[in-house]
Amino acid sequence: MARVLTPEQVRDLAATLTGHDYSFDAVVGLIGERAHRALGRNSTVAAVREIGDRDDALATLTRLWPLQQPVARSALDRALPGLVDPLTDAGILSVTDQTVRAAVDIRPYASDSGPGRNWWVASDPTPGLDQPSGPMRPDFVLGVSSASSTLAQLTIRTPVGRALDLGTGCGVQSLHLTAHADQVTATDLNPRALILARLTADLNGVEVDFRLGDLYEPVAGVRFDLITSNPPYVMSPPSADRLVYREGTTAGDGLVEQVVRQGASQLADGGVLQVLGNWAHLHDVSWSDRWMDWLTGLGCDAHIVQREVLDPFEYVELWLADAGLSGSPAYRDRYEVWLD
Repeated sequence: MARVLTPEQVRDLAATLTGHDYSFDAVVGLIGERAHRALGRNSTVAAVREIGDRDDALATLTRLWPLQQPVARSALDRALPGLVDPLTDAGILSVTDQTVRAAVDIRPYASDSGPGRNWWVASDPTPGLDQPSGPMRPDFVLGVSSASSTLAQLTIRTPVGRALDLGTGCGVQSLHLTAHADQVTATDLNPRALILARLTADLNGVEVDFRLGDLYEPVAGVRFDLITSNPPYVMSPPSADRLVYREGTTAGDGLVEQVVRQGASQLADGGVLQVLGNWAHLHDVSWSDRWMDWLTGLGCDAHIVQREVLDPFEYVELWLADAGLSGSPAYRDRYEVWLD
């Protein structure tokens, strides 16, 4: 996939971020644990108050990216010397007069799995900070979420030869895989996701083979020792304006079924497929029987954990809110269509 920054620009940006200690621990140390928890609830007020009028580079970068606040061009030039114009040309920053905003989020991400690692992850900015969010662009690229963190924590970290990140999104699973796999391949149907996942990989100096396409089509005939997938598992009504990062084009939970059933044929001997997803509870069918239908004839062992169950109303409300439609004129109509 195309790179939005040259190799030299990426190296300069990574070196500058490192020099300012733009890391997860440093940002949390700057704003404090309570403000960090508030940021997880989409509120920046506590963090903005904690930073106050500090104008050092770490404070400027934290305002720009994690807090998504406008910053003065002069302050950002001091924090990122020689990089503001290239980042603007690449569509990562947006400059109006002497004020700069983030058009792409680049934020620190820390891992305590295996050897401790500090990374940066590129994604679209978080919608709805401090206020209700509006509708998102269909090709929106989600950053590190609770779902992606859960999958990362659950993934077996035994060293492997070849690994696949199916539906890579912002590329966070690929980062983890590069720490214990000789070769990492990442696929996605969303071209914008692959562009930002490529930026994530480049910033962290890791090698990933990115391929555009639907599910396993880009890696047909290739077998993997480990496949991880946090696919677009939301069960939603067919829509031309679906959010690609969370919704497929199949009915109900058909996409998750495809990931599981087709994935079995992509595994090398002894290989493991790890999937985070949703599935439907059908009338008069136990959830375990439904999974047995999917697994019959695959020749694989399976370990399935049902973490939680939502009734249809809870489910619809959760994902309408996630799409930024709470309180919008379209909310009730979309709710009714979803229930139908």
